[in-house]
Amino acid sequence: MEPESRYTLVGAAVLAMIAMLSAALIWLSAGAASDFHFYMIHFERQSLDGLQQGSDVNMRGVKVGRVEGYELSPHNINRVDVTIRVSLNTPVSVNTTAVVSRNLVTGLARIDLVTPGTPGPELVTVPPGEKFPVIAEGTSGLTEIADTLSRVAITGESALASLDQLLGAENRETVMQTVAAVRDLAIGLDGRLDRAKARLRGRPPPGRRLARHRRAQPGAFPRHLLQPHNGQVEVTRGNLCLQVGQCRTEAGDRD
Repeated sequence: MEPESRYTLVGAAVLAMIAMLSAALIWLSAGAASDFHFYMIHFERQSLDGLQQGSDVNMRGVKVGRVEGYELSPHNINRVDVTIRVSLNTPVSVNTTAVVSRNLVTGLARIDLVTPGTPGPELVTVPPGEKFPVIAEGTSGLTEIADTLSRVAITGESALASLDQLLGAENRETVMQTVAAVRDLAIGLDGRLDRAKARLRGRPPPGRRLARHRRAQPGAFPRHLLQPHNGQVEVTRGNLCLQVGQCRTEAGDRD
């Protein structure tokens, strides 16, 4: 009977130690959990490539928590539910959003908590059907760049398709005829400009033409008709009338 009693005491001691160890672990886990706030994030528009369990959660470049876990939503296959925990003193507001940032060298991702403008009230409300308060999904800069590049690619593809259609077999002949017509027009204008320049080179200046006209008709513009006045040359009305009368008399004598 004595060995059985010893076995009973040893078994009871072992069970007591296991119970005490379990209680200590529960107490430690409860104490650790009380040092953090847990939140849920539903990602639908951003890629989670490079995000792992234990990845950093940052706010303004400072690590404030970590990713506890993630899984595909059973209600929406295009949504990923991510659970994070952050320290108690992290100011998570109702207008705080979550975006995925990625290290371009390592490819590892993290979650950045962004609070634009003035922070709102603290986020503490748990929506129906959720275990933790839900932080809204924000817009990542990488996502905007990717969307912009996608739109540029689509626009470039459409432009190339339009250009290919314009330069197709049906329109190629028309385009070549138009180019030939423009070329002929340019050649014709160039020839006309050359002829106009040649004519201008062959004509004397206006001063020489006036002198030639006066030599051909000496009495047409006598010098006494031109009188200087204030640095300008003007023809007086009286002399002009006299000259007109003389011209009429000479014309009558010729008749």
